[in-house]
Amino acid sequence: MPPVARGFEFKLTAEADNVPIVRRALHALLVPSGFDPERVASIALATTEVCANVVRHAYPDGSRGVIRVEAELAPDGVLTVVVGDHGIGADGRNGGAVASAIGLGISAAIANDLRIETSADVGTEVRMTFTPQEHAKS
Repeated sequence: MPPVARGFEFKLTAEADNVPIVRRALHALLVPSGFDPERVASIALATTEVCANVVRHAYPDGSRGVIRVEAELAPDGVLTVVVGDHGIGADGRNGGAVASAIGLGISAAIANDLRIETSADVGTEVRMTFTPQEHAKS
């Protein structure tokens, strides 16, 4: 049996064309790990909603910002996904990425846990955890 990937890390230009790369990487990580196809689709939706928010809101001045996506699958099957940027922040200034994000509600409903951290030195980071089962909230 071939080895199963345990995670990935990307640094991509915050452009809409790069969001599907993240979706495909999640599928490639989770399907061989035995995740139900519906759960894979839900996790991909939650993650790409956060990525799309970065693309739409984090860099409003037209700067070519970066989106960082990390995914790690623990031996117990819990997936942690971190989406980060160095954009304008999530405090609502200038329509901040998280403050105006409808998609964030979708992501929070799908994830077992969702946490947002914003700081001047680190930027904004959305950390989500997912269990293999849809309704196993922690």
